Amino acid sequence: GNKILAGHDSGFPLNPLMHFLDRLFLWTNRFGFGKDQTMETGGFFIHGQEALLQILGFSLQDTQKVIFVSWFFLLGLAIYIFSRVLFDHHKYRYLAIIASLFYMFNTYTIQSWPVIERAKFSLMIALPLILSVLIKFFEERLSTFKAASLIGLILLFFNAAGANGSPHLGAMAILALVAFLFLFLTAWQKSNTTLFNLFYRKVF
Repeated sequence: GNKILAGHDSGFPLNPLMHFLDRLFLWTNRFGFGKDQTMETGGFFIHGQEALLQILGFSLQDTQKVIFVSWFFLLGLAIYIFSRVLFDHHKYRYLAIIASLFYMFNTYTIQSWPVIERAKFSLMIALPLILSVLIKFFEERLSTFKAASLIGLILLFFNAAGANGSPHLGAMAILALVAFLFLFLTAWQKSNTTLFNLFYRKVF
């Protein structure tokens, strides 16, 4: 067809490149007398995808198609990586594929696809990746520096589009904190050291 998604909740700009360049600044003159957009700066990755596709010569319709497919793929990839970390033996590799399919065709996110809520999807991608890093960290397969760098890199690209996604970020932070405490206490039970010494060794 020759239609595009342009609903008010979709966040798809009609000129992706101009929209992306405008989002690089903390103040915009596109609305009335101007508007502060400090809280939206975290969305540079979301809108950067659209701008890059426009630079590469994609039409607006094809850009939206690529965006839909890429976010759908990233959801599956994130949970696949997480599942492979949990079940790293080769005989469990099919579990990762099954988990990916269930995560991608999640009935609780059906209402999100008509307007492609990328802020929500970004945290659905970030959470399993962060949990994967935490598991590897407590298994001593990653150093503190590498784990912190990876988590920072994940949140740089998948951050609910900035402060506007605070409700989603809050939920993810609670889940990540619970996972961290569980993994930390599990590692402490298996070690022959005090709680303080383990914390100091892990963090510093």
